[in-house]
Amino acid sequence: MGKFFLNLVFFVFSFPILITGEEIMQAVVYKPGGAEGLSVEKVPKPNVQDGHILIRIHYFAINRADILQRKGLYPPPKGESDILGLESAGIINEIGSNCSKPW
Repeated sequence: MGKFFLNLVFFVFSFPILITGEEIMQAVVYKPGGAEGLSVEKVPKPNVQDGHILIRIHYFAINRADILQRKGLYPPPKGESDILGLESAGIINEIGSNCSKPW
């Protein structure tokens, strides 16, 4: 099915926001606990690694794993992103090397 399914790096959440220079993105940042621990902040845009793609997210769903992760009860697996929104839809913004394109 292609290596592009292996890893996804999520870029910008469900609201369209333009950031000058494309080196900065906005993401929902959280601290474990209640809703007061959620904020939208400017963070460095991740570099696209070998076998990864970068997606500009337009919509995402909050699932049980996201809720538990935000509460501090479900740490992301080692080496994976701590950005919420495991289920998402968007536009591929960049493609890393060694990604096939059968999609």
